[in-house]
Amino acid sequence: MANPNKKIAKALPPARQLALRTLLSMQARNEKLQAALNATLSVAPAAAGKEDKALCTKLVYGCIRLKLQLDWILDQFFARPEDVPGAMRRVMRMAIYEIFHLSHIPVYATISTYVAAVKAGYGAAMAGLANAVLRRISQIPACDKAWCERRTGNRRELEEVWYSMPGWLLAHFRANYPAERAALYLDASLAYPPLGIRANPLAEAYPQICDVLGRVDGIVERAGNAFAYAAGQGPDLGVMLAAGEISRQSYAAQTAMRAIFTGAERAISQALQLGPIWDVCAGQGGKTCWMLEQGLPVSVASDTNLTRLKHLLHEVKRLKLPRPTVFAADATSPLPVKETPGIILIDAPCSGLGTLSRRPDIKLYRRPDDLPKLAALQQTILATQYSSLPAGGLLIYLTCTLNPEENEQVIDRFVQKNSSASVILDWGSSPKNPAREFFWGAIVRKDIG
Repeated sequence: MANPNKKIAKALPPARQLALRTLLSMQARNEKLQAALNATLSVAPAAAGKEDKALCTKLVYGCIRLKLQLDWILDQFFARPEDVPGAMRRVMRMAIYEIFHLSHIPVYATISTYVAAVKAGYGAAMAGLANAVLRRISQIPACDKAWCERRTGNRRELEEVWYSMPGWLLAHFRANYPAERAALYLDASLAYPPLGIRANPLAEAYPQICDVLGRVDGIVERAGNAFAYAAGQGPDLGVMLAAGEISRQSYAAQTAMRAIFTGAERAISQALQLGPIWDVCAGQGGKTCWMLEQGLPVSVASDTNLTRLKHLLHEVKRLKLPRPTVFAADATSPLPVKETPGIILIDAPCSGLGTLSRRPDIKLYRRPDDLPKLAALQQTILATQYSSLPAGGLLIYLTCTLNPEENEQVIDRFVQKNSSASVILDWGSSPKNPAREFFWGAIVRKDIG
């Protein structure tokens, strides 16, 4: 028997076909959401236009963000949910997401599309079953928490379903944060984050660029050259990106960098007299470029991932920024650099629990034992990089997670172990911030004497 996935995909229209391929790639290759989506869209047929790619993106993000909830809803309509074939479950999950969350697509068209796909993969009998189930599901009021509540056994199960979140992760938020604050974090995980744009202050037409960006519909919030636009809105990025006038960057990340660097401006100025900045977990270079655009002397940008570093170099060139020394290195080992830094930025590897709105697949691949392992890794990086600092130098520690074990407790333990270390600033994203992402940071100074 031929692979039903192939038959189903062939029967789907272009956008749904691309979405299914992405979801299959994530499962088969254990890929992260954005990487799998980028790979799919990069080889999409020429016939797949901008609208098809946009719909594909919505479907992939929606099905991953709400996977546990969509599966639970589907299971309510089968006597033996475990007997539903995997390929059929996958496309029905897509159909349920469309029915509840893509109101611009007629329900009858959604049902017809996916029933035809099930028929192609499994035959008329299964198609009839899929048709009956989807029609019944279409009668449920969209996003009806009361309907879910009537069918769950207790509050814990209801919250796992409603927030589409594994029980251990839900318990993590409840255990570590007051109820009202935890609710804000959980609600944010279900929302789409705004589009974050950073205007390049070194661009020739910088004032005009900010003026243009400020007049575009959909602004959620603005702070200086940082703009947040409601999901699905914002400027036409193509020309401005190509010209190096703007960059895409999480608005919450920009807020964090601004808060850290302005919150201890004097200490940072003094540290820079001792040496330049090393960015030792540079990733794709968003924060590296942010610092360079501010005129800060970043001399080294390193990371373990060569693909990310390649992107960093592309960004530096595109934005016409001073090029730092860029090389692959593990931040748990001393960098092979002769100069002495005044500041070391550690955008630490972390569990990413503050970015569930932008990276919903974290809910599916992260495991409870990851958190203490990451905290141990962070301690090692801090200790290693701290040894490279001169007296008076600064460590800037930053994460994008909501986990005291990786945030406050990491820094507390580090300071307790190092008598020369003192915390001069700590900062965290507001639970009500419009970016729906959450960062935490601290500045540790290596005291003299």
